[in-house]
Amino acid sequence: MRTLMIFFSCLLFFVPNKICAQVPQKFNYQGIARDAKGNPLTQQVLGLKLSVLPSLDANVPEYEETQVVKTNEFGLYSLQIGGGNPVVGQMKMVKWETGNKYIRVAIDPSGGTNYIDAGTTQLLSVPYAIYADRAGEAKLSGNTQRAGNQHYLSKFDASGSSSAEINSQIFDNGSN
Repeated sequence: MRTLMIFFSCLLFFVPNKICAQVPQKFNYQGIARDAKGNPLTQQVLGLKLSVLPSLDANVPEYEETQVVKTNEFGLYSLQIGGGNPVVGQMKMVKWETGNKYIRVAIDPSGGTNYIDAGTTQLLSVPYAIYADRAGEAKLSGNTQRAGNQHYLSKFDASGSSSAEINSQIFDNGSN
């Protein structure tokens, strides 16, 4: 018992003083697989090749992966792009900040790697990404300003408004 207590005491010394959050390098994607006549491919294992492209007509993807999925009774499949087997690049290296991105999907209806192009579509923003575009801003008298001052935590009133002139009592000098 004494050894166990010493072990736990030592663990406390190795707890980091900073915790960093990581963004998952994946996003959800759904599609419906159909045959040449437009009939859904139901309860079928598919091989997929998914490419993140920098433009609609790009030939070289920024990221590409393969996955194997099974469709449901409607031909629907769901997956997470970024959760497959990378073929080209890394999801964390996609240059999202450079503008529009497109997803090209290729399918092998027999579950293998003999892919047939199923089309390309533009990725659109999801609500939290739209918010992130303006995160940290507050409306003040019709002007958009950054909330809070350097080293101070932003202070908000009951209505959710913040003012750059009002500092909170919480100060961070940059060294915790």
